[in-house]
Amino acid sequence: IVEEKNGRLRLRLQEPASARANRPAGSTSGDDGDFVFEALHIRETNEAPAPESSAALPPATTGLISQLQGTWRVVAYSDIPLAHDANIVLTISGREYRMIAHKDGNAVTVASVDFSLRPSQAAGVYEIDVVYREGEEQGKTVLGLLRLAGDTLQICLAESPGMARPQKFENAVDHAKKEYLSSLIIAERNTTPGR
Repeated sequence: IVEEKNGRLRLRLQEPASARANRPAGSTSGDDGDFVFEALHIRETNEAPAPESSAALPPATTGLISQLQGTWRVVAYSDIPLAHDANIVLTISGREYRMIAHKDGNAVTVASVDFSLRPSQAAGVYEIDVVYREGEEQGKTVLGLLRLAGDTLQICLAESPGMARPQKFENAVDHAKKEYLSSLIIAERNTTPGR
């Protein structure tokens, strides 16, 4: 029997009646013949995950991370297709990505995150966990999906920390609450020098 109380897990193993009858006098298991083990229950938090070494990653994930490196031009963000003159750039370096919007000579950081990947059960789809590096969500984790097909990258993220990982690459909306559940980023590898 497993119980949780005050942040502790308690595992109670019940001794069979036959063993109880053969127990030596003075045995220290409970009067009812149960053995009890207790341990702290450490809850999952939104703290930044510990960095993974490349050696700890599955080979497919290590290869994918190297394929993601570089500059990508965002062509759609949420449900907004972007015109070719819009300039939102996604730069991936190591296991960090920054999304920066350039307008009227100004650069505004849209997102700056650390990320970790692991294969999902769907072919070619990876689970991505992003931890914000700055802003009001700094240090918090958002769950998502990532898919790379040739020079097209798709990242679908839950709208905020604590929300469930999206199950599809889509901009999901809860119309009753009038809020987004997930946002989709579509980017193309930047093959134009100087852009």
